[in-house]
Amino acid sequence: MKKKIIIFAACICLNAALYAQDRWLSFGTTLNFETSLFFNNGGVGFDFMSKNETTEKYSEFAGIFDTTSLDFNVYAFADLKYALLQFGTSKGMIVASADYSTTNGGAPAMKKASGDFTSLDLTLLGKFPIYIRRDRIAFMPLAGINYQIVCDVKDSGGKKLDNPSDLSMLWFQFGAAMEFGIGEHLYIRPQILYSIRPASKYEQDFMDAINSMPEGSAEYALQKKGLIGVSVGWKV
Repeated sequence: MKKKIIIFAACICLNAALYAQDRWLSFGTTLNFETSLFFNNGGVGFDFMSKNETTEKYSEFAGIFDTTSLDFNVYAFADLKYALLQFGTSKGMIVASADYSTTNGGAPAMKKASGDFTSLDLTLLGKFPIYIRRDRIAFMPLAGINYQIVCDVKDSGGKKLDNPSDLSMLWFQFGAAMEFGIGEHLYIRPQILYSIRPASKYEQDFMDAINSMPEGSAEYALQKKGLIGVSVGWKV
């Protein structure tokens, strides 16, 4: 299902780019800062029963498991009038945490794991420039997808995660940018994006494990993040 969504979104963006009249091409670089720390109210809600082997009594555990991140990315891009393709890398911090409580009278608890991660990113955005001043100032709504392929994760002690790609994330992005022309070819483009995503394989495996427990149930709510960035480009 995820692959079909990616292919469908890619076809829409590429179709707009290839069949647009008055096409132009530009290249450049983008620097972004993004975080889910202020947006992330999603994650995996879970509930399961656990047996105490000493008392042979069951206790119910309920809580939320989520993954938050804070990172910088550097992209190179190719830009058509109605489509933007970016490729680059992200480096930052990722935190997986579980907040839970039990029915045995214990206090609410939290388990947390964090580490530094590196990913390779591919972004495809559709855009529709609305010129305020022709070829000089333009406002453009943005929508598309960003796929972060996590290739390395290290904890605070420097130990590497065995399967970092399990944390790879597919984001659906929505936002806007303002483009300011500087001379005939050079331009600068600040942008802001809001992103949502389905569960990663890491989170899906967690849900499968919970659902296999006695009276276990787990449901996923979309996780979110915000991005601010700036691009510098050169029109060919």
